[in-house]
Amino acid sequence: MPKVSEEYKQQRKKHILKSAEACFAEKGFRETTVDDIVEHSKTSKGTIYIYFKSKEDIYFELIEEKFDESLENYFSSVRKFNTAEEKLRYIIKFQKNLEFTEEEQKFIILQIETNMYLLRKGDSEQVMIERLGRISTFLEEILNEGISNGEFKKEINATVFSKMFWSIQDGLLVRTASKELANHHKPIWDLVEEMMFDYLKA
Repeated sequence: MPKVSEEYKQQRKKHILKSAEACFAEKGFRETTVDDIVEHSKTSKGTIYIYFKSKEDIYFELIEEKFDESLENYFSSVRKFNTAEEKLRYIIKFQKNLEFTEEEQKFIILQIETNMYLLRKGDSEQVMIERLGRISTFLEEILNEGISNGEFKKEINATVFSKMFWSIQDGLLVRTASKELANHHKPIWDLVEEMMFDYLKA
């Protein structure tokens, strides 16, 4: 039997993930079966189980792949700024100016629906905690930088502030993913920015 290269394995895995993404987007996570992914990817069920333990495993890897790449690019962009205030204002501007293609909107809706379903099952809580922990810690570092260099007042609780910020972002992201509400989030972010800096610098 010929030896399969690592490159080939990675290509097969990415092909399965791409097929799974298409199936999830079309039918939703709950209604999609491994058989659907088999049919779309034109591979066998045995091949899929070589790379993934379950449908949930496929979903988590798909999300992590997209999340890791976009998050590192995001962090790099923020770090280019010199002061904590500049970094935080950039983060808010980035969120305010988010616009999504129809395909990206479908993927966001898929994430929301699937995460709620898996949370009810108890399958994704730890994964979500770890993912949120990375972005929360990043913002906390910026806030603590601002506190230590005198940009922000000393009594700020960076951990609580960070959790509040990402909770607002999560809620507004839902609106951004809706065609009808896609542009409604911008004036809300303007108000959020004003209120946050009034608090941070008071």
